[in-house]
This record gives sequence, C-alpha cells and structure tokens, in this order.
Amino acid sequence: MLRLTEDINHELQGPRFHDLHRYDIPAGTVRKVAKALAESIKASVESGEDLNLPGLKIKTGVTPVREATEKRKARPELRRMVVKLSQFDESDAG
Repeated sequence: MLRLTEDINHELQGPRFHDLHRYDIPAGTVRKVAKALAESIKASVESGEDLNLPGLKIKTGVTPVREATEKRKARPELRRMVVKLSQFDESDAG
C-alpha cells in the first residue's frame, strides 16, 4: 500500500471518516488530510493500484489503447476510477 495511505489512515484514527463534519477539526488538519488524500488518489490512478481507506474504497482501471480499424476509430488509453462509500449505521459509530 502507498505511504500516503498510511498517513491518511493515521490522521483518520478516532472518529469515522463520514462523521468528521460533527467535530471541530482545525483547518490545518483538514488541509493536511485533503492534500494527502488527493496525492494518494493521484498515485493510485497513475499506478493502477486500488486504494482502501476507512469508509472509502477506490478502484482504478485502465482501458488500453485501441488501434483504428476499418470499422472502428482509434481510442486513446482511458483511466477511470470508481469510488465507493461505505454505509455505516449510527449504532456502528459508538
């Protein structure tokens, strides 16, 4: 797993990721976590590696280049990312 993922997991210990809006979190900490998350997502997309975070699963996929044929146009490499949010019950937050 990426080093930035470890930093994000360390920052998100304590309250669950989806409950962060309920707490008074210093702006510097929010910026630090957001920056680490953005860098981690970017690295994940570039490497094609999946990313699992608390409450968030990020799956990356690469569609290879397709050469032009008589029936089809050429297509460049496509990178896509699917983000899934985990559903938590209020009873789980305890």
